[in-house]
Order: sequence, then C-alpha cells, then structure tokens
Amino acid sequence: MRAVQSNRSDSSRTSREHDGSSVNEKSSHSEIDKSVRAIHTPKLRLENVTKSYGAVSALRPTSLDVPAGEFLTILGPSGSGKTTLLQMLAGLVTVDEGDIWLDGKRATHSPPHERGIGMVFQNYALFPHLTVAQNISFPLEMRGFTQSEIQERVRKILEVVKLSHAADRLPQQLSGGQQQRIAFARCAVYQPPIILMDEPLGALDKRLRDQMQTEIRRIHKELKATILYVTHDQEEAMSMSDRICLMNDGRIEQIGTPLDIYFRPQTIFAAEFVGTANVLGGTIHSISHDTMTIRHSGQATIRARLRSGNHWSVGDRVATITRPENVRVLTQDETAENELSVVIEDAMMIGPFTKIHMQTSDNVAVSALTVSIDKEGAFRQGDRVRIGWDINNTVALADRSKQ
Repeated sequence: MRAVQSNRSDSSRTSREHDGSSVNEKSSHSEIDKSVRAIHTPKLRLENVTKSYGAVSALRPTSLDVPAGEFLTILGPSGSGKTTLLQMLAGLVTVDEGDIWLDGKRATHSPPHERGIGMVFQNYALFPHLTVAQNISFPLEMRGFTQSEIQERVRKILEVVKLSHAADRLPQQLSGGQQQRIAFARCAVYQPPIILMDEPLGALDKRLRDQMQTEIRRIHKELKATILYVTHDQEEAMSMSDRICLMNDGRIEQIGTPLDIYFRPQTIFAAEFVGTANVLGGTIHSISHDTMTIRHSGQATIRARLRSGNHWSVGDRVATITRPENVRVLTQDETAENELSVVIEDAMMIGPFTKIHMQTSDNVAVSALTVSIDKEGAFRQGDRVRIGWDINNTVALADRSKQ
C-alpha cells in the first residue's frame, strides 16, 4: 500500500512540476510575444483618418506609421491638411472616420489630457510672470510629481537645452531662441509619448532660425523623443527630418527620407515643391533595356533611366525632372548625355553660386546653378548656349497635365 501511495505521490509531484513548467513556458512565451509586439508596434498609427468641413475635405483618407524616436516633418503648402492632421493628433479636432493609435492603444476619441501629447507652439506660450524654472515645472506640478522629482527633472532638461544659468530669469529677459528652447523644455520635461511642433520657428529671423534647427535636432537626438514637426519651409524639413511626409490637397503626396524626396520624387508636385526643378514635358520615343528616350516638345531628345515599379510604353507622356545644380553650361568642345539649346535670360550671383535663368526654343523656363567665377559678363543676356546633364540625374514621371 505504501509503495502504491509513494508511486501516486511521485506521479502527482511530477505532474505538478510538469504543470509548473508549462505555466512558466507559457509565461515566457507570452513575455516574448509582448516584446516582439512592442518592437513592431509604431509609436503612432493613423488608419484612414478623414476630416471634412461641410463640402470641403480638409483631410482625405490618410494612413501613417511613425516609429518611436523618429523626427517626422509634415511638410506642405497652406491648405494641404498638415495643421488639421496635427490638431487631430492632439485631440483638438474630432476625427470623422478612421482611427488614431498611440503606443498600440486606440486614442481616436480620447480627450487631449488623456493622450498626454506635448505641443510646442509658434508663439511659445510661456507664462510671463513665472521664471524659466517655474515655467518648466508647471506640467510636472499638474501631473502630481513630488517636489524632489520636479527639481531633478527641471535640472536635467535645463542642462539638455543649455540654459541652466537662466533658471531664475523671466521669459522677457531671454532672446527669442532661448524662449523657444524653454518652450521645448517645458514640453519635453514630462516625457510625453509624442511631441508636436507647429511651425515653432516661424517668428524667428533667418540666422536664429538656422541656429534653432541645429539645436532642436541635437535635443531630439539626446532625448530620443518622437517628434512630429509641421512646417511649410522645405529647408527646415530637409535639414532636420528623419523622414518627410509631404502633403498636398488634403492627402499624403509622398513620404520618405530627405534624400528620397529630393532625388527620387514620385510626382511633379513633389519635385517642384522640394527644391527647384527643371520640368520638361515630352513623349516616350523608344525604350531599350534600362533606358528610355523622350522626345521633348522642342524636338530635343532626352534620355532617362527606367526605374523599378514604372511601366512605361512608347507614346506615353512623361515629364523629365532635373535639378539646376546638375545642369552645366557646355563649352564649345564639351558634350553631355543630355543636351539642350537655350537662350540666357538672366544670371544672378548669390555669393558662391550663380543662378542662370534660360529659355528653350518653345519658351520653357530652365535654370542652372553653377559656382561663381570672378569674370564680368561670363553669362550674358541673349547669348545662345548649350546646357547638358547626365542621364543618371534625370527622373522621368508621369505627365498628366495634358490628359
């Protein structure tokens, strides 16, 4: 009998150990699954969000993923939908359709205070009667942080923005750039999941704006914060962003790195809005291997590389895009893969570079950007010259203007 009981006891213990092992394995797998999901879950996700005001569509169905720690600039002209998108993220404007997700949780209809998103405004919105340290500590006090936590966080963020020496000053005793850094510090001090910046440098002069672009980029890298930055200034977008979300007419025109947007535009709008572009319309004359030949309306022939994903046919209308810095004025004995005969309209020296404005035989404006030389009359109005550029600096896009 004792032997039987012993066997049962051993069996029971083995069963419990097995069950415990299974529980531990399940728990381990569960933790791994959570970690994997956390890695692949974007900090912000938009799923087909829309917004209309009566018959006006301010934001067409828009989807977007923003990973943690990214600096994403929302770029576009007035009326493109960028501010509407920012206000929807902050909870200041309701979503008509679609969903907003923050850290994997639906926040579509959550009020602003529950989202915890930080916002930096163009006018700084600092309290004039509070010192720098008091301005920065305000959001911490509202969230119930202890006094010791507040002091430590304020000290650290002031070090990050390099304004520890100004802790006891009032906002009006600071420069515009310093006030902007304090506004950023007040937003970042409570470590919001996302920081929204609505054209924060618009009120600054160019020199200070250039300095602040560098400062904001440095602070972003140090804090590893997720930032959505709204601007209509293409230079700001190019110099500060990990990616650019280019908007037009209430929708995303193109999203990609600054290099993608500039060198590989997907639409004529993208090419012309970001930087300067020479746009020449034409019809595909022939296609051979990885190259196509385009007959320009002025009868010039332009060659471009075939890009993956494009399915062209002979007779299709296309527009060729070339950046002015890739165009050079050819000497008498010089040749290029693509050449065009033009007449010089004007030449403007802008310091180290000279911008040459020209016109083709069918009155299409083109330009070249070249290094300035110390020679009067190097490019004279009315001169007929040949310009050239490499085939690899030519981007062909669908031209729907004549359809």
